[in-house]
Amino acid sequence: MAALQWADVVEWVEGEWRLKPKREAKRDKQIKNIDDAEQNVLLAIAPGYYECLHCPSKRIYLHTNEVWKYGVTNQGEKQRYTSQYFEQRRKNLGRGSAPKDL
Repeated sequence: MAALQWADVVEWVEGEWRLKPKREAKRDKQIKNIDDAEQNVLLAIAPGYYECLHCPSKRIYLHTNEVWKYGVTNQGEKQRYTSQYFEQRRKNLGRGSAPKDL
Protein backbone atom coordinates (compact mmCIF):
# COMPACT_ATOMS: atom_id res chain seq x y z
CA MET A 1 0.00 0.00 0.00
CA ALA A 2 1.46 3.33 -1.04
CA ALA A 3 1.61 6.30 1.30
CA LEU A 4 -0.93 9.06 0.80
CA GLN A 5 0.22 12.03 -1.21
CA TRP A 6 -0.85 15.63 -0.54
CA ALA A 7 -2.82 15.66 -3.78
CA ASP A 8 -4.73 12.53 -2.68
CA VAL A 9 -6.18 14.36 0.31
CA VAL A 10 -6.63 18.04 -0.57
CA GLU A 11 -7.37 20.24 -3.55
CA TRP A 12 -7.09 23.96 -4.27
CA VAL A 13 -10.60 25.44 -4.54
CA GLU A 14 -11.41 29.13 -4.85
CA GLY A 15 -8.10 30.25 -3.39
CA GLU A 16 -7.87 27.84 -0.46
CA TRP A 17 -6.97 24.25 0.32
CA ARG A 18 -9.91 21.95 1.03
CA LEU A 19 -10.27 18.28 1.73
CA LYS A 20 -11.32 16.28 -1.27
CA PRO A 21 -14.92 15.03 -1.00
CA LYS A 22 -13.82 11.42 -0.48
CA ARG A 23 -11.50 12.41 2.41
CA GLU A 24 -14.13 14.71 3.88
CA ALA A 25 -16.67 11.87 3.88
CA LYS A 26 -14.14 9.56 5.55
CA ARG A 27 -13.41 12.20 8.21
CA ASP A 28 -17.13 12.74 8.84
CA LYS A 29 -17.68 9.00 9.22
CA GLN A 30 -14.82 8.74 11.73
CA ILE A 31 -16.22 11.66 13.73
CA LYS A 32 -19.67 10.05 13.75
CA ASN A 33 -18.17 6.76 14.97
CA ILE A 34 -16.43 8.61 17.80
CA ASP A 35 -19.60 10.51 18.70
CA ASP A 36 -21.65 7.29 18.68
CA ALA A 37 -19.12 5.30 20.74
CA GLU A 38 -20.12 4.05 24.15
CA GLN A 39 -18.11 2.71 27.04
CA ASN A 40 -18.90 -0.69 28.44
CA VAL A 41 -17.71 -2.86 31.27
CA LEU A 42 -17.63 -6.62 31.72
CA LEU A 43 -18.14 -7.69 35.32
CA ALA A 44 -17.61 -10.98 37.08
CA ILE A 45 -21.05 -12.24 38.13
CA ALA A 46 -19.54 -15.16 40.01
CA PRO A 47 -16.27 -15.45 41.94
CA GLY A 48 -13.56 -17.42 40.22
CA TYR A 49 -10.58 -17.36 37.88
CA TYR A 50 -10.80 -15.43 34.63
CA GLU A 51 -8.53 -15.15 31.60
CA CYS A 52 -6.00 -12.32 31.96
CA LEU A 53 -3.80 -11.55 28.97
CA HIS A 54 -1.65 -9.13 30.98
CA CYS A 55 -0.94 -11.41 33.94
CA PRO A 56 2.13 -13.70 34.12
CA SER A 57 -0.12 -16.62 35.10
CA LYS A 58 -2.61 -15.70 32.31
CA ARG A 59 -5.48 -15.73 34.79
CA ILE A 60 -6.75 -13.67 37.70
CA TYR A 61 -9.17 -14.28 40.53
CA LEU A 62 -12.16 -11.93 40.59
CA HIS A 63 -14.89 -11.54 43.18
CA THR A 64 -18.50 -10.92 42.18
CA ASN A 65 -18.98 -7.49 40.52
CA GLU A 66 -15.27 -6.85 40.05
CA VAL A 67 -14.32 -5.45 36.64
CA TRP A 68 -12.84 -7.90 34.15
CA LYS A 69 -12.58 -5.45 31.26
CA TYR A 70 -13.46 -1.90 30.26
CA GLY A 71 -14.05 -1.23 26.60
CA VAL A 72 -15.33 1.19 24.01
CA THR A 73 -17.53 0.24 21.07
CA ASN A 74 -19.50 1.92 18.35
CA GLN A 75 -21.19 -1.36 17.40
CA GLY A 76 -23.78 -1.28 20.15
CA GLU A 77 -24.10 -3.58 23.13
CA LYS A 78 -25.83 -6.44 21.32
CA GLN A 79 -23.31 -6.59 18.48
CA ARG A 80 -20.13 -6.27 20.56
CA TYR A 81 -20.39 -9.35 22.75
CA THR A 82 -22.70 -12.15 21.73
CA SER A 83 -23.92 -14.96 23.94
CA GLN A 84 -21.55 -17.22 22.01
CA TYR A 85 -18.62 -15.05 23.12
CA PHE A 86 -19.44 -15.80 26.74
CA GLU A 87 -20.22 -19.48 26.13
CA GLN A 88 -17.01 -20.11 24.19
CA ARG A 89 -14.90 -18.65 26.98
CA ARG A 90 -17.03 -20.17 29.75
CA LYS A 91 -17.02 -16.91 31.61
CA ASN A 92 -19.50 -15.78 34.14
CA LEU A 93 -19.47 -12.24 32.84
CA GLY A 94 -22.22 -9.67 32.87
CA ARG A 95 -22.57 -6.59 30.72
CA GLY A 96 -22.92 -3.09 31.98
CA SER A 97 -22.34 0.54 31.11
CA ALA A 98 -19.13 2.10 32.28
CA PRO A 99 -19.48 5.07 34.60
CA LYS A 100 -19.72 8.41 32.80
CA ASP A 101 -16.62 9.77 34.54
CA LEU A 102 -14.21 7.25 32.99
